[in-house]
Amino acid sequence: MARTLIKAGKFFDGLKSSEVRKNVYVVLRDEIIESVSDQEPEGPFDLNLDYSAYTVLPGLIDTHTHLSFNGRESLFKLAKDPRDKMAFEAIESLRVTLLAGITTCRDVGGFEHLDISMKKYVDEGVLLGPRMLASGKMVTATGGHCWIIAREANGPAEFREAVREQIKAGADIIKLMATGGGATPGQNLNAIQLELDEIKAACEVAHSNYRRVGVHAHGADGIKRVVQGGVDMVDHCSLLDEEGAKMMKDRGTFMVVTPGHENMFPNLDPDWIRRMMPLRSRAAKTMEIALKHELDIAIGTDAGGNPYAPHGKLSFCLEEVVKSGMSPKDAIVGVTSNAARCIGLDSTLGSLVPGKLADIAVFDGNPVEKIEDSANVVAVIKGGKLVRA
Repeated sequence: MARTLIKAGKFFDGLKSSEVRKNVYVVLRDEIIESVSDQEPEGPFDLNLDYSAYTVLPGLIDTHTHLSFNGRESLFKLAKDPRDKMAFEAIESLRVTLLAGITTCRDVGGFEHLDISMKKYVDEGVLLGPRMLASGKMVTATGGHCWIIAREANGPAEFREAVREQIKAGADIIKLMATGGGATPGQNLNAIQLELDEIKAACEVAHSNYRRVGVHAHGADGIKRVVQGGVDMVDHCSLLDEEGAKMMKDRGTFMVVTPGHENMFPNLDPDWIRRMMPLRSRAAKTMEIALKHELDIAIGTDAGGNPYAPHGKLSFCLEEVVKSGMSPKDAIVGVTSNAARCIGLDSTLGSLVPGKLADIAVFDGNPVEKIEDSANVVAVIKGGKLVRA
């Protein structure tokens, strides 16, 4: 049994109801947080970590990423790559993500269940990476968004079968594709690609097996359809309207925003610009609607899935949501305690309170007040073990 003492110059536990505290002592017992106190606790300790010049936060949670995509090439180009190349690149994506202070990820779909294998080997300690919730294959309609790598299905019976296949393969969470998307060339982002009975069928099977359901949806009508269908979280929500926001609030549906950043788009192709860039000009309005209705918001990078979004750049996305109207504190909550609630892991992680897993990120500066400081990671602890010093 190992005990670690952390001295935090500034400390934020990740809870919306809390404020930043100064000169806080955190004691870890193996992988668990034992205590959090303003008074220096008694030893002995096996390890003393002095972060009195820094800010200590919960380990960050990326609620929308694709770790088996390299984040440099388009999905349709990647689909032609050798699978061993994908696997080796995924190892680097895992490492970069963890060292950026992201200790947990919801992986929302990859190639041939590679994400499920990655999770297995991270859990076994073979690979260095964040905790993962794996989705397995995305489930889409025939010719729907990401059809080239997804499990295509048509009608309620096939959607039930497709969800059961992902659960059998080891998926922790289910991902549906309900509208057109940028990664599939030529698609209209407002196009609704799933029928209501298909969504309901998928949710019934997933929920019966204690799996949460997330869904890709850009257009306003598509968002409303999936909320009506019973999903737990809506990814992107790019063109959210007042009616859709009210439905989400009434049903307790999470919004997972995936904001872009100009630094993440160095080589845009004309088709991507034509179809996706108008969403950026709508970001502030979408956030205004979401905040007005007090939606539960989590934040993801869409790293990999967006062919111009590199892994480990959650800080860019945090800057973007703040530009769109969210406070820095609420943005941090969106990648800590709110994110943990979104993916159903709030009983074990997402906030720095006694009894929870010791996942911690340490920053130079104070991201809770100045969101740009979220890029200044100086140390990372996952499960009580120092993985970046």
